[in-house]
Amino acid sequence: EKGVAEIGNAKGQFVKGEMYVTLQDYTGNPIANAMNHTLVGQNHMELKDPNGKYFIKECIDIAKTKGGGWIEYSWVNPATKKVQPKKAWVQRIDGMDMYTLSGLFQ
Repeated sequence: EKGVAEIGNAKGQFVKGEMYVTLQDYTGNPIANAMNHTLVGQNHMELKDPNGKYFIKECIDIAKTKGGGWIEYSWVNPATKKVQPKKAWVQRIDGMDMYTLSGLFQ
């Protein structure tokens, strides 16, 4: 619970400018997102980036099959408020049906 609260804290240790960590479960539900709390509690399994990429499905696949890996997609940069390409690292959380996601806008 403390970890979830810290990942969801916009002024916490998991936020550095435009770079932040999110926590997601394998059913497509965000558990913690410091940059956009309104996303928590919504299912994002069918969420597409502006280019039509089902990036949440791909994140789940990476976490389940590889344990971790890179993904590229487009998203709104919280610093510029513009859609930009993003390269992010997906990391499975062992023993849980969850993964973290953190990346850099290009």
